[in-house]
Amino acid sequence: MPPVLAASYSGPQLDILIDQGRDDQFLSASQLLPDNLIAVCSEKKIPVIFRLQPGFDHSYFFIYSFMSDHIKHHAKFLNA
Repeated sequence: MPPVLAASYSGPQLDILIDQGRDDQFLSASQLLPDNLIAVCSEKKIPVIFRLQPGFDHSYFFIYSFMSDHIKHHAKFLNA
């Protein structure tokens, strides 16, 4: 969710899980700005779990490594 969407969000309570690779080239080039989203969510009282994963970049392996955590996270809210 981009910070601008979070800033204007007024729907049901959200609970956001973010995994970010610490070695992501887009993060080090300041093309990804997770701190901006976290700051807006904090202001709006939207819970965010942010996990900076050492040794991971922006690859499919990164996505595969944490996909099950995200499925479980969403399933909690879908009453699955």
